[in-house]
Amino acid sequence: MMIADHHKITPSNANPNSLVEPFRQADWIDLTGGVRRFAIPRPFVARLFASWPDAGFHWRLVQLTLDRFRTHPLSPLPMVRL
Repeated sequence: MMIADHHKITPSNANPNSLVEPFRQADWIDLTGGVRRFAIPRPFVARLFASWPDAGFHWRLVQLTLDRFRTHPLSPLPMVRL
């Protein structure tokens, strides 16, 4: 479930006692740069981003998305699921 659901937009249907949903939320916090925080305090998220810089990861995601969009305009983010 962790692999299948970590790119979901909607909440996971996994066992509520599993870590799938917290990891899914963490992935969205990372991807959005903290814009989507799931009620986690903004200063805490900011400290996390300051502690662990992305080393170009987010810029690379932008590049890959634009490349994919050029060849598959109706499916620019195939990994994202509802």
